[in-house]
Amino acid sequence: MEATGAFDEMLRQLMDERRVSGAELARRLGGRNPSLVTRWRNGEDRPRPQTVAEIAAIFEIDAKVLLQSAGYLPAEPSPDDQRRSLDPRRAALISIVRDDVPEEDLTALERMLSGYRLLRKFLPEGVAEKISAMYLASVFADKTDLINAPTEAA
Repeated sequence: MEATGAFDEMLRQLMDERRVSGAELARRLGGRNPSLVTRWRNGEDRPRPQTVAEIAAIFEIDAKVLLQSAGYLPAEPSPDDQRRSLDPRRAALISIVRDDVPEEDLTALERMLSGYRLLRKFLPEGVAEKISAMYLASVFADKTDLINAPTEAA
């Protein structure tokens, strides 16, 4: 289950799917007051992080997902969000190939671009460029149709 909504929505969904009543969940949580579970389910309150982890264990789901939905952990950025945080030149390069390149190749390209700056910092002039070109050639070896594609005249 992904952290796609607020905690109350996820709790309601889990309870409905597993047919667990508020009273039953309260009992499994060590005899909590069932009205407290009702407040969590209705979005009027949220449990403490430890209780969220206990609820995740009861429903046998990843605690991280529930903790994110309850706002105790930040949601992990999507690959698109990560790309938006790139500097503009790198983001432009990624956007050029985005539709034609599989996700794993985009990830490899981003990793290479991140490492390129470090290479330029520590290696003699020209060496970083050669290494980067060789790496790109290996990543995109089977993408010769992209490399040799005709460009539109401006």
